[in-house]
Amino acid sequence: SLHDALPILCIDPSSSEAAAAAIHQLLDSPSLRANMGAAARQLHLKQYHYEQQLEPLLAALEALMDARARRW
Repeated sequence: SLHDALPILCIDPSSSEAAAAAIHQLLDSPSLRANMGAAARQLHLKQYHYEQQLEPLLAALEALMDARARRW
């Protein structure tokens, strides 16, 4: 899957030390920041960009309007 190939930093969300270490890792590695940013942009463009969401949204709205019209 696309998510499997993404460069990510996983931390224990309850650990402020882990969060600080991840932040330091990002601060110390411009290439990691660049790779993560580029991967996030690609994910956004492939899955979350409005052009990718428009058809499913319009189909859902049409279905709602059809269902409502049948009730009246």
